[in-house]
Amino acid sequence: MRRLALLLAVLGVAALAAAAVIGLLGVDIDVAGRSYDCGAPVARLGGNDREDKWDKHSFELNAEGANIPDDELPKGACKDKTDDRLTLVKILGPVGVVLLAAAVVLFFLGRPRRVVVVDERDSPPGSTTVR
Repeated sequence: MRRLALLLAVLGVAALAAAAVIGLLGVDIDVAGRSYDCGAPVARLGGNDREDKWDKHSFELNAEGANIPDDELPKGACKDKTDDRLTLVKILGPVGVVLLAAAVVLFFLGRPRRVVVVDERDSPPGSTTVR
């Protein structure tokens, strides 16, 4: 049981680490020959500052007459890429927590039981000793 608990703990930590890396690494896109930094996917969870910046870049491209479809402008493309990564984070995070919780439960359930040895000489006459 302890080996299984250790395996689950390692997998849980790996899932949480992967979720952190995926969620914290920035996303870059290329639109009309320019590179745009979409930022970290988890930054979108705190507010819409990034989305305001994407709107500004999209407006500038449209003002230049780039004639780019809306889903390929920074506003749409950044949202799509960060949403894809957030989906992975929202899956890996809870999976990691569940695996760690299962590891803790298995660790404590799999602990060796204390064996009490009863000396037959100390037991009263007529009693039975279970080993």
